[in-house]
Amino acid sequence: MRYFSGNPNRMKSYYLLDGETQLGPYSLKELKAMPLTPNSKVWDQDEKDWIRAADLKELKSLFSQDISYSNQTVFPKISSNKEESIHSKEPVQATRPVHQLNEPNSFRTEPSDLPLQPAINPKVVAFALGLAIVIILSLINFSGGGAALSTAAAGTVNVERSEKPTAKEPALETEKSSTERKNKLFRNGWRNYITHEASKYKIRGFGGISGLVISVNNKSEKIIDEIIVNVTYFKNDGSVFEVKEITFNNIQPHSQKESKVPNTQRGTKIKTEIGKVTSRSYEFCYDSANGGGSGTSDPWLCK
Repeated sequence: MRYFSGNPNRMKSYYLLDGETQLGPYSLKELKAMPLTPNSKVWDQDEKDWIRAADLKELKSLFSQDISYSNQTVFPKISSNKEESIHSKEPVQATRPVHQLNEPNSFRTEPSDLPLQPAINPKVVAFALGLAIVIILSLINFSGGGAALSTAAAGTVNVERSEKPTAKEPALETEKSSTERKNKLFRNGWRNYITHEASKYKIRGFGGISGLVISVNNKSEKIIDEIIVNVTYFKNDGSVFEVKEITFNNIQPHSQKESKVPNTQRGTKIKTEIGKVTSRSYEFCYDSANGGGSGTSDPWLCK
């Protein structure tokens, strides 16, 4: 349904950037329900450019305990000595003792000048050798199959045969997680992708509407299985004369479909709105009759 308002005191709107796609507008409650991270890019009317979600004052409470995305920089402590001040204009030059030629042993290195050699702990060496043997025998066991026994300094370790992990499994999990995240973003911002329009129409002298065409647009990346547009007809006194459902099936990605609406014998004006949208690819089931959906952060997820 499309509404137009000139009220300057309307609620503040927010937008979310998903890659190169701008989503919104959202209310603050809707924005908080989105799968945000501190580094998600958001924008509202008070900002000149996109900013991190963690930097938006309305969202700071969501990330107050998350320090992994902190953008603070820790600087080293600077000595209070005036000679070492960072404001000094003269470079600090290192000095070294100068030996006179007539000094005895002027070119001999004193024992105190030599670096201390760390003592080698025999237990550490034994442990390292034992660990290396275990790793080598484990690699042999995985490459040749079967079971292997390895003896380390700490005792006997049994390395049992196991199947090699499949490299594709982590990739599949990552791809599935990414798909679920994108599907949820679509479900919460579906009005940015699914739109409809009503053409101009004729009104007969004593009532009746003809020449009406309804079109729907799918701006998403996946197929929309069904879109139902409700057309409400009103009499001159403002009462509802009739409601018709115009159904569109299998709307391909980035495509448009049109449908001619049968003429009516009564009615002087109309109102159109999207009543239902279904997409198995997005696991999306919208029904205007359900009001706010399930009331969760993902209200239009198919049950």
